[in-house]
Amino acid sequence: MAVRLRPAFWLIFDQAGSVLNIFAADNTDRDVAGFTFPASWLQAVNPILIIIGAPLFALLWLRLGHRVSTPGEFAVGLILNGLSFVLMAAAVQAAVGGDLVSPWWLVAVYAIQVAGELSLSPVGLSATTKLAPVKYASQMMGLWFLATAVGDAIGGQVARLADTWPAPTYFLTFGLASAALGLGAAMFGRHIRALMVGIH
Repeated sequence: MAVRLRPAFWLIFDQAGSVLNIFAADNTDRDVAGFTFPASWLQAVNPILIIIGAPLFALLWLRLGHRVSTPGEFAVGLILNGLSFVLMAAAVQAAVGGDLVSPWWLVAVYAIQVAGELSLSPVGLSATTKLAPVKYASQMMGLWFLATAVGDAIGGQVARLADTWPAPTYFLTFGLASAALGLGAAMFGRHIRALMVGIH
């Protein structure tokens, strides 16, 4: 499950460097006390939030223990990833007509995506190492990272649609699709847990 759902997650997540960065450059008010900071500076939000959020999420998962399963955490990651694009649909709607919107829109989008990443990526990495047969552990780890590459490759092609589709439609379509995939993963969570044979 981890490897199969991973491309869908990164397809959206890694558009931060393309579609979202273009929005930052063209549609956000980046003026602070007369200084216009580069749109690329907003790319630092993700790693900063990862550094801040990683220990907090580690503590959260420890506190929750087995009350939230690995499939459940995956579902949360996909749903949050989808909600980030739903929020982007609202941001681009606010920018219709050439208005510049606050960069806090993008900060909020990145914050939701980071919460999704911290729900899915480290958890999936751990599950992959635990579930893989010992003699195939290296191959499964390779597939895990290959899934990221597949998601990025598909996302790069999908990003072309942002030039032809209305912006709200673009973000809503992929945002709702990711959320729906997350809900689907949640529905099958009990069956997946049974297949995991007690591994958490």
